[in-house]
Amino acid sequence: MTIIANGTIIDGTGRPAFPGDVAVEGDRIADIVPGGIAAKGDAQVVDASGCLVTPGFVDAHAHSDAYLVLEPDAPSKLSQGITTEINGQSGGLRDREIKAEHESSGAVDVAKFTSVKLRVTNIKFNHDTSSSNHDAINIRRCFEDSAGKIDVSNGEWFEDGGVVTNEPFCYTTNRAATVKARFEASGFITSAVIRATCAGAGGSLSSLLPTNIAFSGGVSSPEYVEFAMSSRTLGCIDRSGGGVLNWSADSVNGQSGCKMNDSGPHLVYTILGEPKPPWANDYGNQKNAWTNALEFAIVKAGAQGKNTDKAALAAITTYLHSGHGLTYDIGVATNAIAGAGRPKYMSSTAGVIEFRLTEYMNKSSLKHNTSGNVVNCYDQAGGVATLARLFGVNAHCRFMMPFGYINPLNLVGEGMCNNPFYPLYNNEKLTGVDLVEPERSRFLNHMFVSLSGKVFDACAGPQLGSLDEVGYVSVAIDVSTTSEANAAGTISNIYTTSVQVVK
Repeated sequence: MTIIANGTIIDGTGRPAFPGDVAVEGDRIADIVPGGIAAKGDAQVVDASGCLVTPGFVDAHAHSDAYLVLEPDAPSKLSQGITTEINGQSGGLRDREIKAEHESSGAVDVAKFTSVKLRVTNIKFNHDTSSSNHDAINIRRCFEDSAGKIDVSNGEWFEDGGVVTNEPFCYTTNRAATVKARFEASGFITSAVIRATCAGAGGSLSSLLPTNIAFSGGVSSPEYVEFAMSSRTLGCIDRSGGGVLNWSADSVNGQSGCKMNDSGPHLVYTILGEPKPPWANDYGNQKNAWTNALEFAIVKAGAQGKNTDKAALAAITTYLHSGHGLTYDIGVATNAIAGAGRPKYMSSTAGVIEFRLTEYMNKSSLKHNTSGNVVNCYDQAGGVATLARLFGVNAHCRFMMPFGYINPLNLVGEGMCNNPFYPLYNNEKLTGVDLVEPERSRFLNHMFVSLSGKVFDACAGPQLGSLDEVGYVSVAIDVSTTSEANAAGTISNIYTTSVQVVK
């Protein structure tokens, strides 16, 4: 037996301090004797004169999470009389469970630390791949099959063995969206109210409303719990990459709450509507919306912030005409006429029209032995329509044949021109307005884009939706002489054509 003698005892019951002895037998307090134990016998006596003898102190708000891992004996704590600590209120190792025990010589002091584990492990923004009524749409990184696919079976964001996977996602505008998340918790946790606050530039991602969650065997039950977002998705095209979800819990087992781990930053796109053909919305299709095309159209083409179909289409048309570094296939003097005005990125096989958007964005095709930035009107119409339909804009390619001699127009990469194949004729971009072949070239046909009857043309113009087809034809086609008028087409020669394959 050990007797702590001659001390001033504070026993923790709330009564005033009193002099006395404490007898310790093994790891238990055997007796507390006010005034002291008269017969100490052969007990080991520890003289506590001038000292307070108390139960171990409880430090109710400590930051010793990592310290107790490094020094499980906790000498600095025990020397202060602290035998119990509560940690994890402000974070630290909140997603781990640690137990540290100290046994000193003589009296046994035990310091225990248990940190509550409560964390989000998986987040599904696209949690229903068959529909986007309440969640994100199906997307992929690019056309390439192996590199392009985004597997959402475990969510766009998930943590596995300390390794975090964080994929982008895409919403349509003005949507009341939900998110599903999976959680892990300490085994004793049976319930909690969990929420997430969105910090930073989240775009269409907003805070997640508090949701009651049950736990079974340390995992949320059901495994994936649905959260409503606090706000509808944005009302405009957007690309935001700074949103972080700060997860927290209240009423854990009906008691206090705690901070949890964070997720993000999340990259989220917003488009006007579900992509239209040639894009596809069935999960896993190579024609799901590509993030590299979204980056191109939103960031490079300047569609960020556009909230109408017309505004988005105008931004795309302007960029493809004046910002993408393209130039018209005017031909060269050593070539025959067939060596000019040729499509490079659009083609038709057995009536199926294909647009090679990946090459077009990269300006990488060397078809016809011309550099990648050389294009014709088919390429430009295909680029405008395909990117517009990526945003869900119902734009169509319109083909006109015959077209005719053109009035002076701003031809892509060439500037003002009324003689589109001038190297093959008189070598003058702007030539006599009444000249015809063989001194002046014309468009045998032409392709542009229409939205609700308004014309968008990234080849000759640019035309940005201010004219209908009648007005466009009157502005673009030169009919000032009989010869020019005889070569001109009319709106009766215009019909719709559609890109059916994008790659």
